[in-house]
Amino acid sequence: MSDAQSAPEDPPTETLRTFLYLDTDLANTLSAQLLDRPATDTEEGDAYPSRYDRLEEALGPTLAHPSPLHHDTVRNRLEPGHFLRVSGTALLEDYDMLGAICERWLEIADALVAAHVFQEYGFSGERELQRLRQEIKKLLSKTDDESRAKTLKSQLHSLPSDFDDIFNQAAKNMGMHEQKEWIEQHLGLFNDLFHGDSSSVSLTREDDEGVAFNAPLDDAHLRTEKGRLRLLYNGSWLGAWTLVGQVTALPDRYEDPGIEEVEAGGGSEHMRDNFRGMIGPVQEIYDSVYESESVAEVVLRPLALYRETVVERAEDAASL
Repeated sequence: MSDAQSAPEDPPTETLRTFLYLDTDLANTLSAQLLDRPATDTEEGDAYPSRYDRLEEALGPTLAHPSPLHHDTVRNRLEPGHFLRVSGTALLEDYDMLGAICERWLEIADALVAAHVFQEYGFSGERELQRLRQEIKKLLSKTDDESRAKTLKSQLHSLPSDFDDIFNQAAKNMGMHEQKEWIEQHLGLFNDLFHGDSSSVSLTREDDEGVAFNAPLDDAHLRTEKGRLRLLYNGSWLGAWTLVGQVTALPDRYEDPGIEEVEAGGGSEHMRDNFRGMIGPVQEIYDSVYESESVAEVVLRPLALYRETVVERAEDAASL
């Protein structure tokens, strides 16, 4: 028998998937075609993720895992309709929360200023200021200690004469009210027009250069309610996740249709031509909202968004 001891075997492991999003409607459609069996009622809800594994395996031959992408060549590497599986840092873009903030920005700004004033002075309103003033005067009238009286007088003189003065000054220093018009009217307008109460996930990979994957979400398919997501992930950064979806749009997707422009004042006998001519400036607005010069954004219809965690399995569990 050899004196050398055999190396201990690595404990068995299992990959757990925590689903943040799963589009069961799309999954059912794909399952009916790839697995040749439609979903049953018993396979919906919490039981569905286990069935999703078989679906992703069936997608294997068509499920691309694109190698590092560059913003200048991404259109040559990907095509609409392709299914992708990408892993990276995910950011939740919560537009309905952004809209709520825009609508109530002045109230939020005032609350932030009030909190700052309270932290600085120890009171947050005119009534509290006057109460504090009266308390100091009362203490001053009852003390015979010159040192104590001097301290109280100093505190009394240091109090502002009017709460609104220090509130407005604090708001000015913080720049809150100056942002009101920009936040409420401009940012709020664009958010309402182009995003409404929607939300999406933007995922970036470390090896890509100037490329992001954007997946608009349907709240009905979220596995965790959005309000709870904000609490779980400290706002919007979700961390490292895997996104599986179908490419629906690539950057710079709007191209010149090749239609000759109608000369000013000339018009056309076809209303469709005139209408398309008027749409031109609006299309430029769409381009400016949905496209970016700093990053090439690939839009996906998300099938699933999940986090994978490798865990060790107990020996008795592995033998079952």
